[in-house]
Amino acid sequence: MGPSIAAEEVEAAGAERSDPGTQRYLLQALQPPDLDLVMRTGRIVWFQNRDYLLRQGEPGDWLYLITSGDVSVRVAVDGGLEQEVARLGPGDF
Repeated sequence: MGPSIAAEEVEAAGAERSDPGTQRYLLQALQPPDLDLVMRTGRIVWFQNRDYLLRQGEPGDWLYLITSGDVSVRVAVDGGLEQEVARLGPGDF
């Protein structure tokens, strides 16, 4: 099973060209027509503190580019508890 990903006041989006996230290598590697396609077809979604973007064991069929806030990546451990294994921030995906 994969990790659970919980939002902590996160805005995940197809960012505008001027956003810092577009400077990351993921988007920077795209040719202009491909980047334009991502910007036109992406959508902005907001998550509240403690919302789940994805739960452990669910298929991941979206790409989230974090433009603000933090995301905690957690895995289930003994006793059903969760342990944070990563923290993502603006520009991460």
